[in-house]
Amino acid sequence: MKYIVKLMLILIFSLSLTSCDFKDIDRRTFVVALGIDSGEQQKQMKVIIKTAIPTSIGGRSGGNENQKNYQLFTVETDSIGDALRKFKAESSLEPDFSHLKIIIFGKNFAQETPIDPIIDYFIRRRDLQTIAWTTVGFPSAKKILELQPPSEKIASNSLFLKFGQGVKSQYIQRVKVYETYRDLITPGLSPCCPIIEIVDNEFSINKIAVFEQGKMKMVLSPEETRIFNIIKPHIKTFFFKMEHEKNSHPIGFNIKNAKTDIRLIKNKDNSIDCQVNVKLVGAVEETDYKENNLFELHKQLEVLAKGQIEALFNKFKQSRVDPFSIQARYWAIDPSYEFTEDWLKKIFSKINFIVNVDAKINESGSLR
Repeated sequence: MKYIVKLMLILIFSLSLTSCDFKDIDRRTFVVALGIDSGEQQKQMKVIIKTAIPTSIGGRSGGNENQKNYQLFTVETDSIGDALRKFKAESSLEPDFSHLKIIIFGKNFAQETPIDPIIDYFIRRRDLQTIAWTTVGFPSAKKILELQPPSEKIASNSLFLKFGQGVKSQYIQRVKVYETYRDLITPGLSPCCPIIEIVDNEFSINKIAVFEQGKMKMVLSPEETRIFNIIKPHIKTFFFKMEHEKNSHPIGFNIKNAKTDIRLIKNKDNSIDCQVNVKLVGAVEETDYKENNLFELHKQLEVLAKGQIEALFNKFKQSRVDPFSIQARYWAIDPSYEFTEDWLKKIFSKINFIVNVDAKINESGSLR
């Protein structure tokens, strides 16, 4: 009997207890993107937070050209943590960072300020997703976040679709926050991330920024970006264009499968060779070349691809950046080696790169 009375009292008192610290969805604002630009004052930064404005229940589906589907908050401070607290004070709703999918560093900020503390902050906070995309915005992060393309119905959805959720392009390198953090904390490695630009009121992503010591050191052209993505693939299909002496029109190859194998060889004289073996399998997609000589075509494709790949590796060698993590492969053949910043100056700059390309053009299109 006493047990039943105690149980009833517990149930009665439990009714008066407050709920957990959870706010209804209509009292939250969802942060979908975050940008960081250089501040007006020295050692200051502008943190731009983009929040989505959801379509009202029962309202019209789709967007309105004259109506924004987002809200921007700009806070200038010297601390990313302080910026998010100030943003919380400005907002009338509780910020929810669970939908934050992209972080954009402005061009000037990436060139002048190390991004290490910013990336470290996003890794430490448990409510921020480490799978968000890391990018650089030209000319600034705010310009990128302000743009709302005519076809966009959900805030920043046009950007999200470009990073694997929609289109898959040979020019887009996809890098997540945790990958950037890994490369930043490893001595001698050079993080890289895609560059977002605005062309004709639309987003254009066809370049890559390479970092060294936490700052953006070099920018790859669209052609170099395409070669970069062949060596460090996120997708396996590419398009190669080649000029031909017997062809007034360029010959286009649809590369259906690309594989790259990078191996380091330490010679007896302590010199180091880096063998880059690339295999390409594809078909002729565009040509007015009448001769049906696939052997000749794939040999010329091998020469073209080899020259472009060698040029890219030599450019990295001269600039002393290591976005392909060659140092990790060196450690694999020399376990006594320790990762160091001197890698780029003392060892990487002396590596001899040997590129081998094996191309197989097994189709000439559906016409033949």
